[in-house]
Amino acid sequence: MNEKNLYFSLNALVKMIKMMKRRTAYSVQMLKDIANVWMRQCRNWKVLSIRATISKFISRIYYPYQSIYAVKLGASSVQLGILNSFGSIAGVVFSAPIGWLQDRYSLRKIFLAGLTLNCLALFLFALATNWYMLIPAIIILYLTFLPVSGAPSIGSCVTICDVTLKPEDRSTAKGICDGLFSLPGIAAPIVAALIISHYGGINAESIRILFWIAVIVEIMLLIFTLTQMTEVYRPKTEDESFSFVRGYKNLFKGGQHLKKWCLFTFCNTFISSMLSPFLMVYCYNVKFADEIAIGVMSAANILSQSIFSPLLGHIADKISRKKVYFLAMPLYWISLMMLLIAPERNFLLLALSWFLQGFMRIASYTVLIPLMVELVPIDKIGRWRGIQGMINSIAAIPAPTIGGIIWEILGPDYIILVPLLLSITVEAPLILMIPES
Repeated sequence: MNEKNLYFSLNALVKMIKMMKRRTAYSVQMLKDIANVWMRQCRNWKVLSIRATISKFISRIYYPYQSIYAVKLGASSVQLGILNSFGSIAGVVFSAPIGWLQDRYSLRKIFLAGLTLNCLALFLFALATNWYMLIPAIIILYLTFLPVSGAPSIGSCVTICDVTLKPEDRSTAKGICDGLFSLPGIAAPIVAALIISHYGGINAESIRILFWIAVIVEIMLLIFTLTQMTEVYRPKTEDESFSFVRGYKNLFKGGQHLKKWCLFTFCNTFISSMLSPFLMVYCYNVKFADEIAIGVMSAANILSQSIFSPLLGHIADKISRKKVYFLAMPLYWISLMMLLIAPERNFLLLALSWFLQGFMRIASYTVLIPLMVELVPIDKIGRWRGIQGMINSIAAIPAPTIGGIIWEILGPDYIILVPLLLSITVEAPLILMIPES
């Protein structure tokens, strides 16, 4: 009997070792594939990835405090929503023209113009002494980087990535840039917390210093990009002389799923825009998170993206993007539930919640954006992103103000609960209507 037990134990051990070897070999091969994706990309993409790594580090110093900064400058919850709506109005007006220009003219010149405006926006943030002064800063910031999925902007490199990346590399490359290269950014929220703590805790003046740091670094990155980036090659359009109106009419020819995608992204943007301006304010005002807690929470969010974006991006390219979406989004929903039930000053639970919230961004960059890009020919991508920007900005105009009203009338908890329910019951079913290429 003992001999039989020994035999079965040894047999199980051998099987376990074989399984571990297979998994190790698979992991090693996956890392090699990810490295090969990086190596075969063009120089411009690598230059922009390096710039984005540093820029993301800087944005993660000031961005977690952007809404709190507006509140400290006198904005109420409704006024905070209205402030974000101003940026979305700019998106409605300028998204389509920007997309049309990106299909016709130099992507390099448009991108450099956007980086210059981004420096100006941060400069205006640093100068603001009341929340009204943030309005032009928000408008310019939304022109240089629209915070909605798939939208074009003057200072965003997304259209350049669309043109330069191969379809089979797109999710993996997005995962590398947004995830792996975000790894240094884990330290950014901690640096911000130390700076704010040194200057007296969370107040308008301590946050202002973060914006001045951002201005200086972004000017240096502008000079780096100007000297290192070359002109971007892209396919010729079907008609180089197309007018603005005809160009957009031609976009929808033969694209039967484009309208479905527009409906999905409208809902996606409405839900996220209702929630995002208030998330950090909720943690600060309701859960009593201080600057150290906010720093740890933001670092945890970046950590999840850094670890899982390249891996899930690789899986999305090789297996199925929708499967990755339905793997990532439930973790995001759980994170919002955790945020709701977290006791006051339970910073460990808050940090875990923000770690899981990173999966929403992973779903956006490794699944939603590649799906959106592949619905149209690459020579129409500027116009397609222009339509995305306009529709999503329309959704984002009322959403923050509605969020502020929900906060004031129903209470802060409902600013988490309502978007959570809409994401589960409306957004998730709509993605099933979109085909994979």
